[in-house]
Formats: sequence, C-alpha cells, structure tokens
Amino acid sequence: MKISKIRTTPLFCKFKQPYHWAQGVTHGAPVILIEIETDEGITGIAESVASPTIEPVRAILADAIPHFIGKSIYDGNRAIAGYYQFGFNARGTGSASLSTGSWAAQSGTRSAISVSSKATSPRSLPPMPGRW
Repeated sequence: MKISKIRTTPLFCKFKQPYHWAQGVTHGAPVILIEIETDEGITGIAESVASPTIEPVRAILADAIPHFIGKSIYDGNRAIAGYYQFGFNARGTGSASLSTGSWAAQSGTRSAISVSSKATSPRSLPPMPGRW
C-alpha cells in the first residue's frame, strides 16, 4: 500500500479559557492537521505542532510532501529518515527553526503513516532511530 496523497490543514485549537503565564496570555494552539491517503483509499490522520508560528512548519511539510508520495506506508521510518537526510544533510542544517519545524513535521507525518498502516495491519511501526 503506497501513499497517494497528503493534505495539510492549518488549525487553531482554541482553549476553553485563556492560559496566563509569564510570557503573557495564550488563547489557543496552532496545529496542522495531516491527512495521508493511500492508493487503497485508506486515510491516516494526525496533527503536527506548529509552534511558535505555523508558517515554517507548513513550508517544511510542503517541501516534504513530494518526497513521500509513492512510498509504502509500511516503510514510514525509512521515508522520514530519507527526507531528513535529503532535506537537511544535503542542503545543510544551518537553521534552528528548520530543525524545529522538521521535528514537528516528522512527528505529525509519522503519526499519520502509523494510523494508515494500522488500518490494514495489526503490526506497529518500529521506533524511529535517533532522538525518538
């Protein structure tokens, strides 16, 4: 089963009540909904943290999507590691915001791939190498 389409939707999850802390008042959290559709019509859904702002994470996801199309959902770790190597090792790792955005994008993408694969298989994905 292969990934045929990936959709991202920016969302703002409003808190029931404002959260007051030392940095001010927070009224909600920006997240990105990630939907990964397979060639068999199964869709995995997950979210990606989009903090401190949504734009860098959306840009990384937009860059990553073509890399995942056509990949097996059962090979999620390899696809994510391959994109990380392509996106950062090949281009350089000079930006902390890109690294943070990549981590958020990877976690959301991994969750959506995992949901898709569990819809057809009882096995779970092995843990990601590195800091996971």
